Formats: sequence, C-alpha cells, structure tokens
Amino acid sequence: MKQLFLFVLLFISFFEVKGESTSCSFPILSTADHGMAGADLFEHLKESNHNFPIYFSAQSGSWNVASTWYKYDAGNMTCSNEIPTYNSLVLISNGHEIKLNTVDATTENIRLIRIEGGGKLIMNRFFNTTLNVETLQVMSDSEFRIGGLNATKPVKLGLQATVNFRILSGPNLFHANCGQPDVNDVDGDGDTAEILKCDYRRISRGLISYGNARIRVYGKEKTSNIN
Repeated sequence: MKQLFLFVLLFISFFEVKGESTSCSFPILSTADHGMAGADLFEHLKESNHNFPIYFSAQSGSWNVASTWYKYDAGNMTCSNEIPTYNSLVLISNGHEIKLNTVDATTENIRLIRIEGGGKLIMNRFFNTTLNVETLQVMSDSEFRIGGLNATKPVKLGLQATVNFRILSGPNLFHANCGQPDVNDVDGDGDTAEILKCDYRRISRGLISYGNARIRVYGKEKTSNIN
C-alpha cells in the first residue's frame, strides 16, 4: 500500500512539472508605458529570432508550480504548463500575483522578467527566497515587493530575501544585432551606416521601473553600523 501511495505522489509531481500543449495566444501588452525607453522590449524580443524560452503567467500562484505558468511556442501558437527555465523571458500578466513562497524558493537565472501593469511579484516574508534575473522590468501600476503588505510585516528575522542581477552569456538582450551595421535604423537616428550599440537605449541591466510602478522592500529594522 505504501508503494502504491508513493507511486501516486511521484506521478502527480511529474505531471505538475510539465503539462500537455494546448492552443493559446500571447497576452496583449499594456500601452501605458508606450514611448518610455525599453518599454517595448518584451514585445520586440517575443517577435525576434532568438532562442530564449518564453513564459507568461496562466494564473496567480507560486513561482515554482508548473500550473502557474504557460510556456509559449510562438511558431505553433501553443502553450504548456512548465516552470520558467534558464535564460527565459518571463511575463507576469495583468491581475496575476506570483509569489516566491516555498522553503528556500529559488528561480533559475532568468534573462528578463516583465511585471505587467496590474501584476505583482512577491518574495514571501516567511521563507528564504532568491530571485536570479538579468533584467527586471516593473511596469506602470505593477508591483515588486519583498516582505509583507507594509513595514509592520517585514521579512522575518533570521531569513533572507536575495535578488541577484546576473550577466548571462549569449546575445545582448537589448538588441541581438549590436556590433553590426544598423541597416534598418533600429535606433531611429537616421544613420544606417553606423555600428549599432548593444544598449542604444541606454537602459542597461538590473531593475527598471516605469511610471507608477511600486517597488516595496520591507526588512527587519537593524541598528546602523555607520557613525
């Protein structure tokens, strides 16, 4: 009986990691940040010829649960439930709240996370959590939060919430053709003979917030060591 129970648990765990592919369409991105440098980055990358896996949230839930996510196959317009993998592009959709809320919750090294307007990414205050990402875009009316709802509910004493901004190998995120002649004038300066800079929008990596983005970090109060 114990062996049967163990087999059922293993089957459920396996199914949770990867689901069947179904027809789907990619969410329409907000235009609230239109015109701001790099705001259209996810849309550009989604349509570009690259090898970055693409994910978007299917519903609110835990980061490390497959049913929270859809992996998007642009060529076949299909989606399957999978947890975001190394080097991927991740969109947290409008109205969805994604939490790192399991024991020692850690993400893979993610190329880009975009929190769409109305979406939230939360690092839970009751666990050690780690977010590994190259570029984190917090769009207007979205929220990135470490800790509880306010300063009275910080990350618990003795626990850590860690954000690592990685530099990943491979094509430059901000334009795959950087270092080559700008024949299509992608930077819009009218010069098609110049060599395209890798970060011509001067955004760089790290955390980028737009408009009314909310970034809230609530940690345990400590005594300063600075005299």
